[in-house]
Amino acid sequence: MSKSLLIDSNILIYALNKSSPYHKESKRIIDKTLDGKVKAYLTPQVLFELFAVITDSKKFPTPLSPSSAYSLIENNYLGEKFPLIHSKETTWEKTFDLAKQYQISSQDIFDVTLVATMIDNNILCIVSYDLTNFQKFPFLEVVHPNEVDKLP
Repeated sequence: MSKSLLIDSNILIYALNKSSPYHKESKRIIDKTLDGKVKAYLTPQVLFELFAVITDSKKFPTPLSPSSAYSLIENNYLGEKFPLIHSKETTWEKTFDLAKQYQISSQDIFDVTLVATMIDNNILCIVSYDLTNFQKFPFLEVVHPNEVDKLP
C-alpha cells in the first residue's frame, strides 16, 4: 500500500487494550505499519489522547503510570515508523473555518483540529473507528480499520 494515512487515537488505544473486541484488528494495523506495509502518520494530539486514556482508570482497564505511558509512547510511536505531522501556522485558522463551514461544536473541535492538521500536511486519509465525525468532511477519505487492506 502506498497511500499515506493518519491513525486516529482509538486505533492505538484498542491495540493496547487486549480486552477490547477491536484489539486484534487495531493491533494488525500497528503491526503492518511497523512492518512497512502501511505508511501511517500520527500527530502530537493523537499521542496526547492516547496518553489521556491509558493513564485513566475510568477509561482503560489497566491504567499506566504517567512515566510508563510516556515510555510506551516514546518506545513505540516516536520514530521513523510513525512519523509525526504537526500543526502549521495556518492550522488554527483552518480549524475554525472548518468548524464554521460544517457546523462543528463542543468536543468535536478536536477532530476538526486533526482534519486541519491533515490538510496542512497533505494527508487526506484517516483510519478510525469514529467514522461519523470524520465523514462530515467530503474531501477526507475515512477508512474503517477492516478496510485498510483494500487501500491502493
